[in-house]
Amino acid sequence: MNSKNPKIAENNQFIQGGEETNKLRKYIESGRSMLNVDLGQAELIGENSLKLAQELNDVSLESLALNLLCDCKFSAGMVSSGKLLAERALELQKEISAPPQIIVRTLNQIANNHFRLNNFDESLKYYTEALKIHKDHDHQYGIALITGNMAIVYKQKGNISDCIKYCDKALMINRKIGNEEGVAINLHNKGAAFFDEEKLEKSARIHLRALKIREKLENKEGIAQSLGCIGICFSAMKKYNDALDYLNKALQISKQIGNGYLTAHYLSDIAEIYNHQHDYKKSLKFNFEALEQAKIGGLKSNETTILIGLSSTYLELGKLEESLDFALQAYENTIDTGELVHLPGHLLQLSNIYLTMEDLQKAMQNASDALNLATEKGMLTETVSAHLLLSNIYKKSEMWENAFHSYVKYSELNSEFLQKQRGEKIAQMQARYETEHANRKAEIYRLKNVKLVQKNKLIKQQQEALTISEQSYRKVAEKLAESNSIKALLLDIIAHDLKNPVGVIFGMSQMVKENLGENSMVDLIASSSESLLKVLEHATSLSKVSAGDEIKKDDLNLRAVIEDVLLDFSSQLNSENMEIIMNIPDDVIFKAHPLVSEIFENYISNAIKYANEGKSIHIKSEVVSGHVVISISDLGKTISSNDRLAIFERTTQLSKGEKHGRGLGLAIAKKIAQAHQGECWVEPNHPQGNSFCVRLPL
Repeated sequence: MNSKNPKIAENNQFIQGGEETNKLRKYIESGRSMLNVDLGQAELIGENSLKLAQELNDVSLESLALNLLCDCKFSAGMVSSGKLLAERALELQKEISAPPQIIVRTLNQIANNHFRLNNFDESLKYYTEALKIHKDHDHQYGIALITGNMAIVYKQKGNISDCIKYCDKALMINRKIGNEEGVAINLHNKGAAFFDEEKLEKSARIHLRALKIREKLENKEGIAQSLGCIGICFSAMKKYNDALDYLNKALQISKQIGNGYLTAHYLSDIAEIYNHQHDYKKSLKFNFEALEQAKIGGLKSNETTILIGLSSTYLELGKLEESLDFALQAYENTIDTGELVHLPGHLLQLSNIYLTMEDLQKAMQNASDALNLATEKGMLTETVSAHLLLSNIYKKSEMWENAFHSYVKYSELNSEFLQKQRGEKIAQMQARYETEHANRKAEIYRLKNVKLVQKNKLIKQQQEALTISEQSYRKVAEKLAESNSIKALLLDIIAHDLKNPVGVIFGMSQMVKENLGENSMVDLIASSSESLLKVLEHATSLSKVSAGDEIKKDDLNLRAVIEDVLLDFSSQLNSENMEIIMNIPDDVIFKAHPLVSEIFENYISNAIKYANEGKSIHIKSEVVSGHVVISISDLGKTISSNDRLAIFERTTQLSKGEKHGRGLGLAIAKKIAQAHQGECWVEPNHPQGNSFCVRLPL
């Protein structure tokens, strides 16, 4: 370290003064905030902080400085160096029993570095250790973060079903704790998983959902990231105009916020689209701009990717010297960053360039090196490609036996590779089917539960309404019973109090008849008072009928009952000049209360009053199945079918202008018939008029 460096001197000056440890802690945090702005400055702060912490002999701050340097190396693409720094930091933190939040951050760093080195099982191991600490302290935010990170590891392992499962777990926790940015990150990762499954439209839709959340949160870095992912989806769908639109928007925001990593990334993506469109001039322009941005930011990993892109473009253009130059730079960068996992790919690129340049010796050497590395690391795709490339080099060199041997190996491994791919695809499809089947079953069960809950709620509401209705009905019934009781009492009082004076009038009329002899006026008084006495005698029975109570029944002669009724109407029949035609046998005996005569009185009274133009009333009976049916028919105007039932209801009355009005009489007649287990009705008479009928049991 050069202590004469002006920036370091400036940093030393910043630290000097009281409470060195607190100032150094803030200084380290300032370096962390510089990571996405000026990576070089952040690394300088990390190096200086590490030296100062060691001078202060503060192990805690030394570990934090190592954490900062790890992040700097990781961002620069020097992943192996970053991993070593994080592992050293973890040793120090465990040595001093650092707070859990510090340890989990370091575990997360180590896991991230292993992930970038394709050491996926190691990555999962450290994430699992971090997850346990978060769970022990019930730190929901941390649980969601690590669960989301584990989803990405499973994605890279090609286990998409587990990736989506962990994404959904993290989504559920983040939604529960209201962490909307966490929700957006999980959606982003889920979208990336669907991209790997080549479900491009679904991936784009999920990234759009993440974009909306990030726009609401005004998270510009997140917005740029989501826009870029949507653009990449459109690029994969070969919708290049839409892809360029989204990527250019993402690029502008990345430049605006000074995020060098995203800026370099999107410049490179745009260059790749122009490469697909064979617009090599624009492709080179954007790749060179991306390369400059990566170098400024010290982003070695991005720089390597861009160099390979430039090499491929120049190879397409047939500019082999330029292609070779950039491929060599990419190779050197990979050696510098320690990301040896990419070396076989770079060696194959160099071999292909040398083959095109017909430098067969170098082509063979690079292809052989690529084969050895790929075989050692178990990289089947690169191994297959190396054998094919070597076969072509041997053919060009006329080394036929070697060419044949390499081609056979290529064929065998390619078959194995295709079979493995097929097996993985089938396993993925099976896992996806099982997941979707389980989700469908769960959804059906949920919907059934929802419907059951709704149904139970409705039944409960109906039961409550029924209980209220029952209570209301009970109160009404009690009031009605009380009212009926009062009515019955009043009827008894009225009947009792009227019987005496009516009896006196009837007795006096009989005495006058004996003294004066025949006199129509006296006869009318006598018959009317006798009828009134009969009504009063029937009043109590009629109240029982109305209440539905049982009434006493005697054997009655039907013809005698009707003849008694007709005697009461003799004067009216004479005045209306109406004839009674009766067909009632003498021997029809039926069991009834004398009150039954009220039915015939109502029928005959209505016939006289409303059908007198017919000049005749027909009365007949017929015994059918233990019942007697009596009909009283007139020749008046026929009642319409709509009114035939209504006229037997209480207070229903037809238009009097048509002489078909009916009062309470028919309603009373119906009640009396029902009290005798009979029924009343009306039907049309022929050729006109109506037949009022009653059926009574014998």
